[in-house]
Amino acid sequence: MSDDISKEKLEWMEEVGMKRFDEPMEYHLFGHIFSEGYLKRTPLEVLKERHGDKDC
Repeated sequence: MSDDISKEKLEWMEEVGMKRFDEPMEYHLFGHIFSEGYLKRTPLEVLKERHGDKDC
C-alpha cells in the first residue's frame, strides 16, 4: 500500500476487508463513482439504463 499510511491503519484496513480499486476513480454522480476505463468500455445505452438519462 502506501508508506504514508500508518502500520496501524493498514492493519485495520486489512482487518475490515478494505480493498483498493483496480483503477483510479475519477468521476462521480450522486454517490456513484466511475473510472475512466469503465466509462470508455461501457456503451452509452448501458450507462443511461444503469445510471439514468439527463432527462430523468
